Amino acid sequence: MPVCNEALVIEGVVRDWVNQIQGLPIGSKIYIDDANSTDGTREILQELCKEYPNLISIDFRSDRDGFKNALKRMFFLADGDFVFVADTDGQYFPTDFNFFLARANSGDLFVKGVKINRKDGLPRRFFSFLMNRIIVVFIGLPFLDYNSSHYLIERKLLNQILDQGLDFQFSINVEVTLKALLLNARYSIIYVRHQARTQGVSRGNPPVKFLLYGLKTVREIWNLKSNF
Repeated sequence: MPVCNEALVIEGVVRDWVNQIQGLPIGSKIYIDDANSTDGTREILQELCKEYPNLISIDFRSDRDGFKNALKRMFFLADGDFVFVADTDGQYFPTDFNFFLARANSGDLFVKGVKINRKDGLPRRFFSFLMNRIIVVFIGLPFLDYNSSHYLIERKLLNQILDQGLDFQFSINVEVTLKALLLNARYSIIYVRHQARTQGVSRGNPPVKFLLYGLKTVREIWNLKSNF
């Protein structure tokens, strides 16, 4: 869980996830990468870490080097059989995690959550739809939501992807998804609930920046296709 300045929601989000993992095998843990939060998020996380020392591990950083780098660090830290990626904005329902577990228990190595009743703004939804369609045309892999940051991936499969290297500058979730599919891993999608933020504003990229990043990702996807 990468986080930056989410003091309004972070305690509730982390507690909800703690409730979800308490029934998992011993050693299951929540990894949080805090990108130099200055709004009180850090202090809240410190208290939560004291309360759940065996369930939460936090890296407090003095810089902000982006979502991709935060996620990469946690990919290497996590040592369980499966790794789950989650947002910290409170728009997902942690109880839906049970659906991911059910698919993993049935043998799926990559399970991607696709939002239904999506609460993002219209421009972001449109640009996301456009990028997904372009990927389908370029690569020929029909998939509903490449950029979703809500997924479960088996450790050995993730290691294969990490060994290849993660080259996309911004869209790490798109790259992980594409490479999981191109490795012919057994995968599935599930539909997860999505809700509007109840407090604070979205930390996601604004529509214009999201579009610019998306166009750059299209070029990176073309390079991936050319080298496959």
